[in-house]
Amino acid sequence: QAEDGIRDRSPSRGLGDVYKRQVHELRARDIARSLAPDLYTAISSEINPQYKEFERTSTACANAYVQPIVQRYFDKLETAISELGVDCHLTAMQSNGGTTSFRWAKEHPITLIESGPAAGMNGAALVGEACGDWCDGGEVRLGRICHPAFGPP
Repeated sequence: QAEDGIRDRSPSRGLGDVYKRQVHELRARDIARSLAPDLYTAISSEINPQYKEFERTSTACANAYVQPIVQRYFDKLETAISELGVDCHLTAMQSNGGTTSFRWAKEHPITLIESGPAAGMNGAALVGEACGDWCDGGEVRLGRICHPAFGPP
């Protein structure tokens, strides 16, 4: 168990060239988890597996920073939904417009960062489909949703 004062810390690792072979980063994460299983951990090769070290590492650091907050939020949300008697597979909206499991969202919260706008566009598409007018894209300009049928704002 982590020592007092360390529980909310989130170590993040980004080692060079791990986009090719992540074995060393995985090992560093496993060691950190074995020494302090209560810590939230993030490694760059899982969070943002690209060859650019700065982008990969800074994304992993941002993920580690918000991970304890998002973990607590989803834990409370799962408990509240369960107490209502709802028994279903829960998913979270991602920035790319797709959905993911709560488990993945808790470990990779950085993928949720722009989920609101993505959910808005998905919601608008569903309303359009329900009304019989489907479009496969959308755009927001100057705070207004643009649709090809209605012209520019």
